[in-house]
Amino acid sequence: MVDDSTLVRSAMVSIIIGLSVLFFISKSITVDERDIGSLNDLDIEKAVLVRGTVKDIRADEGFSVFTIRKTEEISVVVFKNITMPLGSDVLVYGTVDEYNGELEIIADRIEVV
Repeated sequence: MVDDSTLVRSAMVSIIIGLSVLFFISKSITVDERDIGSLNDLDIEKAVLVRGTVKDIRADEGFSVFTIRKTEEISVVVFKNITMPLGSDVLVYGTVDEYNGELEIIADRIEVV
C-alpha cells in the first residue's frame, strides 16, 4: 500500500511538471494581428489581436467600453474600469463577440503603444 507522503510527493511532482509544460506551451501560442475591417461573424469566439486609436471611452459599474478606430471601428469591452487618453494607440488582445447585432471584442489585455 502507498503511504500518504508518497502520494503527496507524486502529486507535487505532477503539478510542477504540468505547470512547466503549460508555461512553455503558452510562450509558443501567438495571435496574428488582424485589421478591424476583416473581422466577421466567422470570428465570433475566436482570439484576435487588433490595433487602433481610442476614439471614445465610457465606464459603467464594473466595466468599460471604448471604441477603437483604424480604418474601421469596433467596440472593446473590458470588465474593469479603465481610463486612457483619447487618441491613444492601443493593441487589444481579446475574443470576438456579438452584442445587439454588432461585433465587439471582449478584451483580455490592452497595451498602449
